[in-house]
Amino acid sequence: MFDLLDSLIAVAAIILGLSLLVQALQQIFKQWLELKAEYMLNELFVLFGDMPQEKTTLSGLLPSKTVRANYIKKNPDSFSSRLIAELETVMSGLGFRDLHLLENLETESFVNLLKSLPLSKETNADIQKKFQDAVENASHWFNLTKQSFQEHYERRMKYWSFGLSAAVVIALNANLLDIYQEFSRNAVLRDAAVSMAEQLTSISRDSLIVSASDGKKDSTFVAATPDSTIVQQINANAVSIQKMLDEQSFQVMGWSDARLKNYDGKPWYWTVSRFFLGLFGMTLLVSLGAPFWYDLLKMVMGIKNSLQKK
Repeated sequence: MFDLLDSLIAVAAIILGLSLLVQALQQIFKQWLELKAEYMLNELFVLFGDMPQEKTTLSGLLPSKTVRANYIKKNPDSFSSRLIAELETVMSGLGFRDLHLLENLETESFVNLLKSLPLSKETNADIQKKFQDAVENASHWFNLTKQSFQEHYERRMKYWSFGLSAAVVIALNANLLDIYQEFSRNAVLRDAAVSMAEQLTSISRDSLIVSASDGKKDSTFVAATPDSTIVQQINANAVSIQKMLDEQSFQVMGWSDARLKNYDGKPWYWTVSRFFLGLFGMTLLVSLGAPFWYDLLKMVMGIKNSLQKK
């Protein structure tokens, strides 16, 4: 019974390690591409009734500043472009660089921010009418805009997580079926993975897992963690995880000849189905995220400890 439990713990430890690497990559890409700010930008264009005509890659999965630049170039007099540009300028003057921090404002605060823009003093009657309409839209729809932004952002991050999980799993040939079989047969490898699980779960959750949130919701701007600090923490975690994997010298992953020989002499349909099911299954599990696997691993190891005491 304990061998079975240890095998499950060993597999979960590998999945947690891969999930943490995926999390590190996802955070780095998110900061590098400023994804959250770009997604908020799309929602603001919707709020003010003027979306860019060009579609972003994969329907918004990978927004590009080039899209906005091209749109403004083609539509230099676009009211929404001017309004959002002024919003960015005001926020920068307040010491905030990212547009997504607008989600931390209540409707009244956001409306007051709009009324402080230079556009509010525009003498052109047509522009003044558009500005009043924009303020009216914000008064009624800003909460819905924030909710839409949060839902769209979370959904897109899941797509990112699945895509990066697939890339990591394929790159490492982390076949779920092969890994479980290896741990169930090899007690030495299994014990090494259980040891890694103990190391991972001995680290506090907050220290190991980089939070996806940018701060506590409030009616005013929150002080977000600087990008440089986040990236340093991510890199430190990635190095620690890689060091654990290297120290244990796991042979359950990789594209080595020894790993591929497991498929020698088997029917092609067995090889293909086992290969793709193993990779796809691991991708799904890794994409569940590090917090899920950390909590699950803690729980399973707690059950094991209770059974050992009994």
